[in-house]
Amino acid sequence: MNSSARGRWSKPAGSDWALWPAPARHDNPEGAYLPPPPPFRGYLAWLGAQDRTRAQMRWRTELAGLQAPTILAEKAGRSPIAHADQEMTSAGLTQELTESLTARARECGVTVNSAVQAAWAVLLSHLAGQPDVVFGSTVSGRPADLPGASDMIGMLVNTVPVRVRLNAGDTFRQVAQEVQRQRLRLMEHDHLGLPDINRAIGLNGILFDTTVVLDNFPMSDYAFGAPEDGLSVGAVALRESSHYPVTLVAVPGKKIELRLHFRPDVFDPEQARDWVRRLAALLETLATEPETQVRDLTAPAAAERERLLAAWTGPPLAEPAGTCVHQAFTDQAARTPDATALIYQDQRISYAELDERSDRLAWRLTARGVRRGTWVGLHLERSPGLVTAILAVLKAGGAYLVLDPAFPDERLRQGLTGTGAPLVITDSALDAPGVEILGLDGDQEPVALAEHRVTTAHFSASLLNFLVDEHPHLLDGLTQLLTGGEAASVPHMRRITRDHPGLRLVNAYSPLECMMVSVWHPITAEDAERAVIPLGQPVAGKGMYVLDDDLRLAPPEPNSCATSNPASCWSPTRTACAPNASPPAPGRAACSSTSTSPAPTP
Repeated sequence: MNSSARGRWSKPAGSDWALWPAPARHDNPEGAYLPPPPPFRGYLAWLGAQDRTRAQMRWRTELAGLQAPTILAEKAGRSPIAHADQEMTSAGLTQELTESLTARARECGVTVNSAVQAAWAVLLSHLAGQPDVVFGSTVSGRPADLPGASDMIGMLVNTVPVRVRLNAGDTFRQVAQEVQRQRLRLMEHDHLGLPDINRAIGLNGILFDTTVVLDNFPMSDYAFGAPEDGLSVGAVALRESSHYPVTLVAVPGKKIELRLHFRPDVFDPEQARDWVRRLAALLETLATEPETQVRDLTAPAAAERERLLAAWTGPPLAEPAGTCVHQAFTDQAARTPDATALIYQDQRISYAELDERSDRLAWRLTARGVRRGTWVGLHLERSPGLVTAILAVLKAGGAYLVLDPAFPDERLRQGLTGTGAPLVITDSALDAPGVEILGLDGDQEPVALAEHRVTTAHFSASLLNFLVDEHPHLLDGLTQLLTGGEAASVPHMRRITRDHPGLRLVNAYSPLECMMVSVWHPITAEDAERAVIPLGQPVAGKGMYVLDDDLRLAPPEPNSCATSNPASCWSPTRTACAPNASPPAPGRAACSSTSTSPAPTP
């Protein structure tokens, strides 16, 4: 029987719509037929008598102050395909855990359904990165004050919002109890349709895209037919589908089963399997430790933490071959002194000239006390002076800190204070009390790509978008192109992969303090069809970890990112505020001329 006839509620279909042997109808004609169900018009009359204005006010009050809908599909970075089939993954609770959860729910004064919804709210909040979440709940739509409602044939079910506001200090027990109280407050208003609820709160779009269903249609507990008469049903198959990209179905019984129906065009199957496993773990926590606070509910177990650390840590960094960057440059200058090392506008600077310039500046730095481990700020525009300064600092044994002139003053002061840099090299005015200023003259014009046959380039996403729109021919001679600094534009990446199929295109990301690439991803034509370009994986010697609002390690969902590498920990006090972050290895808390980071390579 199609569930639209009964709304999948009340008594299972097998108890009313049985399969009986044909002879029974001849033996007992009067008892072979079921009584007619109550007419559906009775429900329509009841619905018309309800106070819709009062219901709208109740829902408006319940959803007041909601900052944003909870749309999980937007976080997935994929565009859904119309009419795609759903897949299903499941996890079952043991009979012992089911009994414990049922007893705990009774002790807390909540239903098992409210317990499941509370667990889903905690998980959904973590996945969506929102402390205030909304999801749908399927209700029977069969009012207790309507005679015969449980036997009525018709689509009476409704989907209504469940709003859960999570505070870090709330206990799991409190969350479940609030879900239960909300259900009791709103039960008499379940008849109001979701479009009417959306209009009541002034929402034009969708409010949520995940739903929770308590499936009280346990067909396996009922026999179809009369086996003693020789006819029975050997198997029943049921296929469910929803237009929501994620639907959680909790099937009660001796062993509660959690079925997660999801759209594979939006969510990865492994991702869905992880969600249902985590949901089962949350229910176990509620059953055994209901006083656990929300802030601790999504923290990964020790084994999961180790898995996340391993999955998002790049391969080990190969030991340097004994040659640092500045030494390699000096060796190259000795081999090819007259070769061009740097081109800037109409200037061509040879290896010998650049080596001499950086030597002179290195002596000046040494005379001012720069030694191994001394931080030197570089407040310079992109110019030959910046390259000279980097080499000079390394030759003097120091560590350089890039102070982009475009940064706000507070950011510049923060960098200087965090490193304690006693000296800054600059070609412009800088307000830095207590810091010695060493002046350089420099130009500020960009390098011409085509004129000098550049083959590898690294552009910010904004600049690359401009070049693709206004000067696409400048990319013709490139063999490798890196972009970063902000989210890569999918339409622009699509044009590049289409028009330059032989170009190696890389999305290269790093927090500013790392100064070099931490995460990279080679962008393919397939990537350019996605909603979001991936950041990729950490390069050798670095790690990228996802942290929650309490700075704890979390699965790679939409949260905040932190990186680990030798060059990113120049502020030990600020790093220390993340108590669960992965600390740098001994001896790697600061960068110097002996610590190098590799370019992104396969």
